[in-house]
Amino acid sequence: HAITHVSYIAYPGVQRDTYIEDNFLSATVSHTVDAHPCAESMYIYNNEITHAYANKYLINNGARHCEVKGNYLHDGFGARKRQDSKQDAYIISGNTFENVEDCADSTGRGSFESFEFTNNICTDCPGTMVIVKNADSFRVSGNTYRGAKGADAISAAGSPDGIVEDNSFA
Repeated sequence: HAITHVSYIAYPGVQRDTYIEDNFLSATVSHTVDAHPCAESMYIYNNEITHAYANKYLINNGARHCEVKGNYLHDGFGARKRQDSKQDAYIISGNTFENVEDCADSTGRGSFESFEFTNNICTDCPGTMVIVKNADSFRVSGNTYRGAKGADAISAAGSPDGIVEDNSFA
């Protein structure tokens, strides 16, 4: 990992709020940014995030509340919800994704109270723009998806309340 948010027995306690801002982040072996389910909140703003081999997630989020805003994410898998955790909110807004497999992926494990994927630009992404599963409510709006390579643009399941509006697909 370039950054991981975790609690170890040797270092008890968990940071409440973690801010990751204005960095160039790259990883080679595992996910670039990884928050374990013990994380309370994580704010990822204005970074360039990549993976050397483009075969891991750029953001693997287990925090209860996570905001991913204003980042340039490229060459890897996108931002996903980590495993079986219950999350309050996952907000992915105002980012640029380039050559990213599945820009946002909720994995279908665990659940969300709220999931937002808004005002993002996805270019030359071989997978799905956004996969949202098991969210109490979700919103996918104002996104631009260019250069899709055959996958569904939006996949939603198991969510009783959702809004999909004002997206552009080319």
